[in-house]
Amino acid sequence: ETFAEAYGKIYTFGPTLRSENSNTKTHANEFWMIEPEIAFCDLEQLMDIEEDCLKFVVSKVLEKCPEEMEFCDKFIEQGLIDKLHKLVNSKFVRIDHKEAIDILKKADKEWEFKPEYGEDLAKEHEKYLTEYFNGPVFVKNWPKDIKSYYMKLNPDGETVAGVDLEVPGAGEIMGGSQREENYDKLV
Repeated sequence: ETFAEAYGKIYTFGPTLRSENSNTKTHANEFWMIEPEIAFCDLEQLMDIEEDCLKFVVSKVLEKCPEEMEFCDKFIEQGLIDKLHKLVNSKFVRIDHKEAIDILKKADKEWEFKPEYGEDLAKEHEKYLTEYFNGPVFVKNWPKDIKSYYMKLNPDGETVAGVDLEVPGAGEIMGGSQREENYDKLV
């Protein structure tokens, strides 16, 4: 964070360990993470950066690793290359958490976990939203009570400037938030 004030945009890339108990098929206890710190960046700019970063990485993998991608397309998931090209060429949808819950509540679907305002999204909700929009979806402006204290409180006093990126076939793969920068609120 200190370097971000001096240089504007910095990042770390390295191994990360989860502090919470995470015995699921979808959450590794140890993983590699890119963690940017960007001075003077709002939530819309953050989503632009996340979208550009994912598209850049996927397009480079497609460009530089064609043999590996053909192997994956043939033996792991047929149509994978087409799905990745679609991701690279799409514009990611951006919706508020409240809008996501509205969409889920209106769905003609029997939920294992009923979607509720003020609650996190379950895997089944993430999957439905990416199918509903037929592509990646940013879910932003989350209820303050279910997100971390350091996220910037929105003017409505009920939500924070946080975002999760939901991707077809994977669910949430990125998250981020605008940090509180108001000195009086920090002290």
